[in-house]
Amino acid sequence: LPFNPKAPGGNYLTNYLKVLGWDRTNTYITNCCFCLDYQPNTSKDRLPTEDEERICSAWKIYEWKFQTKVKYNILLGKNAVRQAFGRSFPSPTISEGHVIPTKVENNEVYNLIIHHPGYLLRRPSLWDSTKVSLDLFKRFIQKMEG
Repeated sequence: LPFNPKAPGGNYLTNYLKVLGWDRTNTYITNCCFCLDYQPNTSKDRLPTEDEERICSAWKIYEWKFQTKVKYNILLGKNAVRQAFGRSFPSPTISEGHVIPTKVENNEVYNLIIHHPGYLLRRPSLWDSTKVSLDLFKRFIQKMEG
């Protein structure tokens, strides 16, 4: 279960969704890398290898084909950004809060780049700037929806 709502990181994600006015029951939540071996009780998450990213990118393409109603996407942290835009894309810290449009199966999708909830667990002082980014994204969505 990605971002288990009973876990601290899952609580942050729930707060992200609340700021946007979204609910977990009608929000599709997935992992950016399915084959990353999670190491519990480690102090640092590791990034996927290039091989893991390449393998999972095929699954992500397949997954996206079935998400034809997706218009707004939140990319949580470096792994998600790299999966969506490639390894050379600027760090999420540099691009935090930016909305980047992309085409998925001929549909326009607007991607918000934001800190991963796990990153906020280690740096809770970033919640205020993250909340501002989420508020701005909510206004962007409201404007797009008319």
